[in-house]
Parts: sequence; C-alpha cells; structure tokens
Amino acid sequence: MIPKLKASSDLFRSTGILIILLIIAGVVLKLSAGDPKADAWWQQPSPLPQAKKASPEAAPNPTGTSSPMNRSRTRASDSGAAASESVLNARALVDQNRWSEAEKVLTAYLKQNPQSEAALIEMAMIQMLDKQDSAAARPYLEQALTINTQNEVVVHELLRIYQDGRSWEEGLNFMRSLPNDSPYVSFGVGSILLELNRPVEAAEVLHRTVYEAGYQAYDVRETLAESMWSAGRGDEALEEFAAVIDGPYKPAQLRAAKIRMASLLMERGQTEEARGMLQGLQEADPNDEWVAYLMGQLGEARY
Repeated sequence: MIPKLKASSDLFRSTGILIILLIIAGVVLKLSAGDPKADAWWQQPSPLPQAKKASPEAAPNPTGTSSPMNRSRTRASDSGAAASESVLNARALVDQNRWSEAEKVLTAYLKQNPQSEAALIEMAMIQMLDKQDSAAARPYLEQALTINTQNEVVVHELLRIYQDGRSWEEGLNFMRSLPNDSPYVSFGVGSILLELNRPVEAAEVLHRTVYEAGYQAYDVRETLAESMWSAGRGDEALEEFAAVIDGPYKPAQLRAAKIRMASLLMERGQTEEARGMLQGLQEADPNDEWVAYLMGQLGEARY
C-alpha cells in the first residue's frame, strides 16, 4: 500500500506543478500580448458626438479650481467653512494615508458638532477617495450643502454621485428642498432636469441661473445651450454657444464649445458654417482627432 500511495502522491504533485506552470505561461502571454482594446471612437461607425462628449479630454473643471476628487488638498470646505483642530488633525492623518484613523476622529467630532461643514466634507472625501464608496459620501455632502448652499464644489460632487447611482429623481427632490437663493443649487436643478429628459424646464432654470443670478461658469452655459437644443430652441442654442466662444473661458473649453457648435450646425445642414469653424480648429491643431472625425463626416456628406 505504501508504494502505491507514494506513487499517487508523486503523480498528484507532478500534475499540480504542471497546472501551475500552465497558468503562469498563460498570464505571461496575456501580459506580453496586451488586452485587446476597443476601437477609438473615430474608428467606429458611430453618430456624431453628443453633448457631454464634445472633447476627448477629461471634462474641464467647471470651477477653475481643484476639486476634492483630485485630493490636491485644495478642498471644498475651504470655500466657506473654517476647519477646527479636529478636522485639521484628520486631514493630517489622511495625508499620511491613515484615513481609517481620520474617519474615527471625524466621527467623534461630528457627534458633538453635526453642523460642521468642514468635517462633513472631509468625511465625504474619505468615503469617495479612500473607501471608494460614493454612495456613503452622499449624505455627508447633502448635509454640508444644507448648511451652506453657496458651496459650489459640493454641488458638482453631488451631481457626480447622483450620476454614479442613477439617483437623479432623489437628487432633484433634495436640490429643490433647499433655499432657491443659490445659483449653484439652481445649476444642480437644471442639470438634473436635463438628465431626466425635461429640457424645457431645464432651459428655464438654467437661463435664470446664467442671466439673472449671473452664474456664468463654462459648464453652466454649456448645459444651458444643450437644454435649449434638446427643447427645440435651436437658434437660441447656437447663440448661446457663440456667446460662450466669445467669452473668457479656457482654451480647452473654447475648443469644446466650437466642436459642439460645429456638430449642431452639421445636424441642421449648415455644412459650410460648420466647415469654416472646423477648419480654424484644424489649422490650430492638425492632430485634433475630434475635428478630423467631423471633417470626415463633412466629406462624406458631399457624396
């Protein structure tokens, strides 16, 4: 019996080693070959780029400052709330990658100071960035916005969270429960209405936000133009994009607005106007892939 058991054991061991070697070989082959990637958008027979895809670059930061998601230590709470010693200690712990300890400090502090905007936002950042749980960050950010409706960055972070969770209706109900004296909250309401395919209402809210409240950040005006277009107000949408192009915005934002406006002109059959706008962009950057794509579409439209 013993020799048979030994033979079986040797066979089992040999088989196990062979399996391990095969697995390793497969991993090596996969790494050396690289995972197959999907074709780039301009290699696909796809329709024209839509509203939120006007630029292949990352969306420009609408506020012009670093957002909490960048963990640059320029924080949403810095826009209004003074940080207590406990919050500062928690930040120092996070900077040392000791976020679990920071979370305990903030939890204890919030039990005694539930209205601390800075602590609420710092706790939300830990949920979003360190724990990768945006849903857990949502109640902290909503409470922070209840305390200070003028915190622009918090509104933008909440819009990202509502998008991630597909919780637009809940987000709309929350934003509408807040005082209506904040242009940032109004932008949030208008953006959500557009996401919910209610462009007529979105355009009304966003028009007031831009032209009455004076909130004219790039993404606010871009969203207004998109809502006008979706609401069937094409001329006004193009006028809004033209106004954005004439405005004091960053080069990447101006480029995105021109590309989107050119695509809308193409949809309306105004190909020569679109071509003139795209040619200017192409001369500025011959390697611009979005412009090359749209120019290719114009070339196909000739035949």
